[in-house]
Amino acid sequence: MVVALVLTAALVAPEQPEQLAAVCERHNGPAACRVW
Repeated sequence: MVVALVLTAALVAPEQPEQLAAVCERHNGPAACRVW
């Protein structure tokens, strides 16, 4: 179960970095999301 979630995230994440950054900023604030 956990492995499937990690693999799904690994496949989806590289395709949508700006979308993930927007979600991150919504939940954490911009300072925590500068890794992208």
